[in-house]
Amino acid sequence: MAQSERPGLFVRESTGLVKNVSFFDALSINVSYMSIGAALGLIGVTMASLPTASGVNLVVGSVITFLMIVPMMVVYTMMSRRISRTGGDYVWLSRSLGGFIGSTVTFTGMTFETMPYLALIALSLVFAIGSVGVLLGEHAFQPLATGSPPLGVFAIAEAIFGGIVALNVFKPNWGYRLISATMVAGLITLILGVGVLLASGRAGFQHYIDSLGAPGVSYSGLVSTYKGSAFNFWNTLLVVPFFALFSYPWFNASPSIGSELKGKNAVRWAVPVSALFGFAVMTAPLAAMYYAGGFRAVNAALSNPTLVYNYSFNFWTLAMGVTGNPVLRVMIGVGGFYSEPPSLP
Repeated sequence: MAQSERPGLFVRESTGLVKNVSFFDALSINVSYMSIGAALGLIGVTMASLPTASGVNLVVGSVITFLMIVPMMVVYTMMSRRISRTGGDYVWLSRSLGGFIGSTVTFTGMTFETMPYLALIALSLVFAIGSVGVLLGEHAFQPLATGSPPLGVFAIAEAIFGGIVALNVFKPNWGYRLISATMVAGLITLILGVGVLLASGRAGFQHYIDSLGAPGVSYSGLVSTYKGSAFNFWNTLLVVPFFALFSYPWFNASPSIGSELKGKNAVRWAVPVSALFGFAVMTAPLAAMYYAGGFRAVNAALSNPTLVYNYSFNFWTLAMGVTGNPVLRVMIGVGGFYSEPPSLP
């Protein structure tokens, strides 16, 4: 009697039986989903839209928001350690409340929250490309910086978003590596930007503002027009929703791929390390802006419609503007919009 053929091993590579995500990848995914690069690019639009910028201290606002998400960080860390081989929120809710409620609540939230958020990130990337192009002397990019041709801006954003989604669908491992690579590039650029601001100081900030030639805008004018103290608690709370809804809660990406994480350290420490690292990376550039320009001038500039909407004033453009080194300017400009695509996969 012929010996029966031994069946081969069945491996579901899509479910996490094969672990391909390292601790560094998990950290990169978490930090990237916090969209820190995009947040630093949109901080001017945010400040300009507030009813007042008087006493709005961005550094203190960042600290307050981080303290608010500490309980969330603790819960996610506990759940990741207790139920590591899961898909994050969806599985946790399903096990606690039942499959119907868990899946309905989770995917409804994804539809109403995540899709608009990703759309905003994609559009902010287009604005970043336009702003960088203008600062590098390519004035043909001005329409992208101001968003004046809406259909064109939407088309470019959709093409970028679609390309990244396609990469993640057909080559998931490439998607993880893309996130890690762009996060590293964005982080290096951010460090360069902070270093440039610290080195240039008040003189560099003043020279950049005055060199723009913006109608009715000068460094001395910004300082004189600012009214208020360096900190007002209630006014600072106005910027907390920006940090709370845009960046800080999104350190929860690694639990969603918990089944694919390699090693216990990745499971145990991805969430707290990502949250602390993201807090440092978000707060340091804001502190560097205040150091370089002074609180009054920076708040006045960030809330000035002319500088924000016509000159795309934000952390990235300021760092590019204060440096006289064309190589550094290009590196900061290119790295600035490289820091945004990781939020999209």
